This record gives sequence, structure tokens and C-alpha cells, in this order.
Amino acid sequence: MEKRDNPGRNPAIPESAEGRKVHGFALCGDDQWQCWARKGYGYTDFHVHTWHSYDVIPSRTTDPLYLYRKARQLGFRFVIFTDHDTMDAYDRVGWTREGIVPGVELKILDKKRVGHTIHINVYGLDRRQFRQLMELTKKDRNVENLVRYLKENQLAFVFNHPFWYELNEKPNLQSIIDVSTLFPVLEYNMGRLEKLNRLAMQLAARNRAGLLAGSDSHIGQIGKTLTLARGEDFQSFFSNIKSNRSLIVPRNMDVQQFTLEVMERYRAVFEDRSYLDKHNDFHLQIGNPFVDDILKKIKNCVENDRLLLLNFFIKSLVKLILKSRIPASLYLRGQRIFASRAEAHLINAGTLKAA
Repeated sequence: MEKRDNPGRNPAIPESAEGRKVHGFALCGDDQWQCWARKGYGYTDFHVHTWHSYDVIPSRTTDPLYLYRKARQLGFRFVIFTDHDTMDAYDRVGWTREGIVPGVELKILDKKRVGHTIHINVYGLDRRQFRQLMELTKKDRNVENLVRYLKENQLAFVFNHPFWYELNEKPNLQSIIDVSTLFPVLEYNMGRLEKLNRLAMQLAARNRAGLLAGSDSHIGQIGKTLTLARGEDFQSFFSNIKSNRSLIVPRNMDVQQFTLEVMERYRAVFEDRSYLDKHNDFHLQIGNPFVDDILKKIKNCVENDRLLLLNFFIKSLVKLILKSRIPASLYLRGQRIFASRAEAHLINAGTLKAA
């Protein structure tokens, strides 16, 4: 796993005009990015899920058609969906529709080289390439072979939320450092704590890689984070990101965002079921067998008309717990503990300098 040559630290964007630089990357806020768009910079959200992802509840705002129209209304130069191991959204929207760049979020468990599951977004692929990539992720399970295929086929790809792992896994922090060198771009993810996103930025800076931002929205919040760069075609656009000639509009997970997401899912399950009822085969999964079993039991109770009193009690209890922000606080506390452990490991490994 080799480092790349230094692509340069954003010489096209003066620091005084962009807002601020962090670890050599240009960040700007909601009140700044529009001026760059007026100067010819295109923008998009690189990480968006539709109701075709197994962990997204079908609703009006997760319909691929709704998300496509919203992206075009927001002025996206490119519209990208990155569902988990499926590209069915493009069958609904159209593979060649204006502005569409076909994408997918691949999951791979390389036990030898990584030890835990990692996610990789791939952009600009076709159906044949998708089938071949699924073979590599599900059967070969060799991340180096996967990256080799992506490079040989000149596909754009990114290491998603580098410090993420499945709930039932133990993350290998050293392997995150090692495997990150395979990627030309790392992701700043709205679903992660600011501290974890800053560690990802530092890892990208160390590797002389690019950085992009993705909302990773599972509830239709497309465009909450943005990546801006020049380039009328997607290849030029992504090339500028790899060379760090780009800006991001970042956001991080916090109590407010976490509570918003779980309450939106609550409404989709318990209140506005018009879309969910049309997807009889839908079963929400988050990857933890115990939690998935609880979700299945709750869904069965809600759908059982003979359990009206129990149904009312469950809905009221769940809503009360979610609005209390207790789940958000517990989740974020665990993530802060993990972030501190990850930072200590990177410092001890010589990847980062102690503050």
C-alpha cells in the first residue's frame, strides 16, 4: 500500500475567500458556498440513499424520483444515489437521465487485510461493472483486488466514513490506517461525529488524498452537505476533488440531527404509512440481529389490527423515548469514547501528532 504523489494543497482557492482551511482542506458554510457556485463551481451530495437501501424506510422523501427532482431543484450538476449493494434506483429514475451519475455503496468484509466491514462508494459504473463488483465483494472479498479493478476500469471511488464498522464487529484501527492509502479520496460524512470526521481529514492529508462530503442521508435530506469543484463532466469534476481543488460544506452528527433522523423514521412507521404499506416485503435492518428482531416484533404489533391497545401503548412509548433524546445521547457517548480511542491509536502509530 503506497502513498501517492502530493497533488497540491488547493492552490486555486485562496484561504481568505473560502472561509477556512482545516488540515489543508477548504471548508465553507451555508452563507459562502453560493458565491463559488456563481463562479462556475458545480456541486453535489456524494452519498444519498433511496428506499432501495435495506436500512431505509419507504416514504415520499426517500423515493428516487422525489430525490432526483429535489436535487435538480437545488441546482446539482450531478445527481448520485448510493444505495447499499443495489442500483435499482436507476431503473426507476433512468440510467441516462440528465445529470445522473450512476453510483453504489459497496460493502466488503476482507477479514485478512481489514478485519471488519468497510464501505466504498463507486461512481460512473454500468450494470455489467456492478455485477462484477458484486462478485468481488461477496465472493473474492479482497479489498486490494477490488481497488485494482476500480482503477483498471477508471471508476471514481471513495473510502466512506473510514472509522465506521458494523455493530457486531470489533474495528481494527491499524487496518483503517493501512487500507486508507489505497483510496484517492476519503469521505467527510454527516452521519459521523465531528471528531471522527476530523480524524478522516487528517488521514486524507497524511495520504495526500482528496476529500469529499456526503450526507449519507437515509431520510431524504439530500444536499445537507455539499462538495464543490470545477468540471463540466463528472470525470473532470472528480479529478479536481482528487487533486484537492475543491471545497466542502460539512455537517456532523449531533443530538439534534440524530433525533431528527429517528423521529422521521418513527413517522414513516407509525404515522404516515402510505408508502410503507405499498412495500409489503420491506423489513428494516440495521445489522444487529438482536435489534433487528425487536424491530420486526414492533412492526408485527403495529400491523396487527387486533392489538389496538398494545399498538397505541407501543407507539406512545417509542415516541416518548425518542423525543427524550436519551437514545441520541447514549449513541453519541459511545461514539465519543470510540473517537478518543481511535485518536490515541493514530497518535501512538505516528499517523497523527499529539496536540
